[in-house]
Amino acid sequence: MVNGHNLDPNHVAAFAADAVVVIIAHNAAFDRTFMERYCPSFEHQAWACSVSEIEWRIMASKAHGCRIC
Repeated sequence: MVNGHNLDPNHVAAFAADAVVVIIAHNAAFDRTFMERYCPSFEHQAWACSVSEIEWRIMASKAHGCRIC
């Protein structure tokens, strides 16, 4: 969290329940466990990981002049 700022867990849970189909996080294994401790309703959300579920090297080869790694 950011020093001096707070999130209301009930507000976060309501947002996730009403608006979220899938949560995409870069390193979802970490983020998911953190959010599930903070707000248990995240246990029931679908998660995707942009680290392990996207083949970045393939994506980079298709981009014009874009290099990753």
